[in-house]
Amino acid sequence: MKHYIKSFAALAMAALAMTACNDDVNPAGEIEGAEGTLSLSSLNVDVSVAEKVVHNAPARDGESRASVDLSQFIVTITNAAGKTVRTFKYADMPEILSLPVANGYTINVKSHEVQKAEWDKPYYLGSAKFDISEGAVTEIGKVTCAFSNIKVSIKYHEAIAGKLGDDLRVRVVVNDEGMLEFTPSETRSAYFQAVEGSTTLVATLTGTIAGNYQEAQVVLDDVAAGHHRVITFKPKESPTPDVETGYADPSGLDIDYSVDEIDLNSNVTTTEDPIENPENPGQEQWPDEPTPPDDPNVPDDPTGEITFDKGALSFDAPNKVEDFGDGPGQQPAKVVIKSKNPIAKLMVKIEYDEENFLASVE
Repeated sequence: MKHYIKSFAALAMAALAMTACNDDVNPAGEIEGAEGTLSLSSLNVDVSVAEKVVHNAPARDGESRASVDLSQFIVTITNAAGKTVRTFKYADMPEILSLPVANGYTINVKSHEVQKAEWDKPYYLGSAKFDISEGAVTEIGKVTCAFSNIKVSIKYHEAIAGKLGDDLRVRVVVNDEGMLEFTPSETRSAYFQAVEGSTTLVATLTGTIAGNYQEAQVVLDDVAAGHHRVITFKPKESPTPDVETGYADPSGLDIDYSVDEIDLNSNVTTTEDPIENPENPGQEQWPDEPTPPDDPNVPDDPTGEITFDKGALSFDAPNKVEDFGDGPGQQPAKVVIKSKNPIAKLMVKIEYDEENFLASVE
């Protein structure tokens, strides 16, 4: 009898140990032996590019759509613990897939393995979460892949575009590690990985312009995934005075810059025109426009950012003409823009598809 009791106790302890081990290696909560089905044929991938969405799905009657090649996109499935379950190219993706029953799966779709820096290669990324139930078929639906790295374009003002020396270089460094160098003939855009916690972009121009050696540097500290920064180098309207003598050589050519910021995900464009004097780093000026004195009637904006009070207008959806005006049930159609700092340029784009729109605008 003692022999059987000891044997039973040993078996019980072994079973308990196996259960404990199973819990350690199964943090995703999968149920062993239970499976469900994932319908990958239901996956519909959209690629969001700037102001438009490029669709992969077939166009409906009367609908015109551009297309993008998804064949080389990478599809990865991970469980709730972040462990990769399956990965394959979009072109090789099976229509159905059996997976262990569990909650918190994620399907990730990306254009390629993103690099620190590369030419003309935008990185797109999208994901969706799903659960697998026993004996059931789970459909994914639509996954939108958004532009997810940082795009940088270098341009030159027409006043100097034909005067660039062969030795001219613009060295762009983003995320502390990504670096690409623009030559005068380089027309491609550079793409940099967006690294969490790293938001600095530095563009340094060195070389000959109109026979004179030039240096200029652009430092931006707020770059993020989805941004396109267009940096345009241009001549200053007036030469910079010498630090010691105060004399400004009228024949000299000093270089400054402007920066167009295009958020490809939110479709917002702003323009910055700080002039950083290479001889006095850290000193910024605003061309021709003196900084206005504080208006005591306008409250300070502690963030220094531009704010929009658009009332009932929508920036994301169409606005109906009949909803706005001074009649009963109507509201004013206006946008109030506030900024603590001067605004060098403000671009407004209005699109309409109603015949009475122009007649309604005063």
